[in-house]
Amino acid sequence: MSGAAVTLNGRHQTLSVALPSVLIQDPACAASAWRLSFALSAFAQGAPKRPALLPRSLQITWPGAAHPVAAALATTAGQAEATLVIPRLAGQNSTVLAPSVELDVPANAYAGQYTVTAAVTIAEGP
Repeated sequence: MSGAAVTLNGRHQTLSVALPSVLIQDPACAASAWRLSFALSAFAQGAPKRPALLPRSLQITWPGAAHPVAAALATTAGQAEATLVIPRLAGQNSTVLAPSVELDVPANAYAGQYTVTAAVTIAEGP
């Protein structure tokens, strides 16, 4: 994943970062929803003693959704986590989800490239 950019200007900013799409194919699913658990590392630059940037919220959109599903991310030990429930339509056994995170960029952020590790677990039901 790459692409999100911000111009540092000495002020606090919020940046929306698109994560790779998630394809769900589940022909045997009998539940009315899918439960997705996300775990994201801090956005780190790799340089020693430079602070990492923590994501603060997660949003997911998908085809046919009236509005995105959003959740605040709980941060513990440098990792942010959230669980979202995505409703299924009757007979629906697949969908493509488009997750994104909002990232706080402090006024004193360092210029450079940052990386993040993301893991998602998909289960049936609310």
